[in-house]
Amino acid sequence: MSGSRELCARFPRLRRRLQRRLAIVDQVGFEQVRLIKEFRSAAKPEEERRRDLVPLLLSINCIASVLGWTG
Repeated sequence: MSGSRELCARFPRLRRRLQRRLAIVDQVGFEQVRLIKEFRSAAKPEEERRRDLVPLLLSINCIASVLGWTG
């Protein structure tokens, strides 16, 4: 979107932080996609969906923390 070929080219500190943690963020991101699919599954009873919510919210918090986007 910025026209740059490099991730976070305008923000070197953020780029260094992301590069150090990228492998972990990738793993959490893939797991998050799986968790979202499970959570949205209409075939599951409500109780199971509620149980799936905690790991999903933790994955969101994990990625937000890595990116430094916490409140």
